[in-house]
Formats: sequence, C-alpha cells, structure tokens
Amino acid sequence: MTPVQVQAFPASYAQSRLWFLQQLEPELTAYHMPRQWRLRGALDVKALEAALAGLMERHATLRTSFRLHGGEVLQLIHPPGEFGLAVEELGQRDGEEVIRTWLEEERRTPFDLTSGVLLRARLLQVTPQEHVLLVNHHHIASDGWSHSVLVRDLTELYNA
Repeated sequence: MTPVQVQAFPASYAQSRLWFLQQLEPELTAYHMPRQWRLRGALDVKALEAALAGLMERHATLRTSFRLHGGEVLQLIHPPGEFGLAVEELGQRDGEEVIRTWLEEERRTPFDLTSGVLLRARLLQVTPQEHVLLVNHHHIASDGWSHSVLVRDLTELYNA
C-alpha cells in the first residue's frame, strides 16, 4: 500500500529494464550520470540550494522510487521536499584531487531506487569567488538529452 501523497504509475520499459538490472546487481553504478560545473563570481548558496529543491519539484523523475507490485514495476512519485546541499570548503586541499575522490565515491555508491531521491549534489568552495558544483543522478530519472533541460532549469531557478 502506498501513502496517499505518493502517485503510482507503471514504469516505462526502459525504467523497468534499469530497475531489473539494479535488482540483479544491487551495487551497480554503471547508470550514474555525474557532472561538475565550475562557478565563478559571487554565489548565493541558499539560492542554489533553493534552485536544486525547485529542480526536484519541477522534475518528478528525480523524486521517484521504484518497486515491484504484482509482477509489474511501478514508479512512485513522491511529493517535493527539502533538498540539503552539502557545502564544503576546500581550504588547503587540492581541488582536483577532491573532485577525483568525489567522482570515485559516486562510482562506488549506488542509488537506492526505493528511496525517492535520484539526485545527489555537493558544492565545493575553492575560494569565496570560485565554486565547483558536483551533481550526480541516476539514468533511470533522465537521459543525456534531458540533462540539458535539467541544466537550463537549474540555471533559470537560480537566477529567479
């Protein structure tokens, strides 16, 4: 039984296939889509965090979980919620090494397709005027084409 605020729909063929692969190999990370953006100039971290929350609200696929019900894979769309952006100052550490470590962690850390959170983000502060936004989401939530839509929407939400 699903909570009242969660909407359930049959998963698409592609989503069902990715869900099935994840069930076969729970540690599978081959369908992660990590990205990084270097941001220069003054950055409003609260506005960026709100923009990421807005992105989650606008794109239901980023807050969808999956489960098997009666032989059919269902996608469960959860209501929008808070989005916590992890912010980290680099200090004296090498920024490129921190990014490489993050990418390696993301390569090893599978998404829980039952959680309803298919996007993770981290903000590295290199200097007060330079940041690196690290974002990872699962391919079950979007593809290469829709990635450009997510970037455009995030930019618009931040600028608003």
